[in-house]
Amino acid sequence: MSAAVTLLNSVRSEIRALDQIYIDRPRNLIWIILPFAAFEEMSIVLNRLQKRINFYKIKENLFCTLDYGFSVFEQDYESSKNMLKQVLEVMQIQAKVLQKMSRNHAKSTTASTT
Repeated sequence: MSAAVTLLNSVRSEIRALDQIYIDRPRNLIWIILPFAAFEEMSIVLNRLQKRINFYKIKENLFCTLDYGFSVFEQDYESSKNMLKQVLEVMQIQAKVLQKMSRNHAKSTTASTT
């Protein structure tokens, strides 16, 4: 995991949106929020790069998470850095939506327990 964190930090200054990516250490996932309109374009880019990716739709047609497989980062730092930059250049990241989803989840949890 430390190699992935190092990779993210190294490109943070080049890609401002990277600040909005959430690293989920317990599950070895990088969570990235993107509009549904970018989903198909992301799939094409990631399939072309032949990385181990798992997509998960959240709710109706909104978002997915990406599992990059951190061993890829550890094997070849430079090509992994370039791959991540290419992926992020295609995406429009919306952190506000993640915050809204978190608030809605908290509200529904509170409502169901009262």
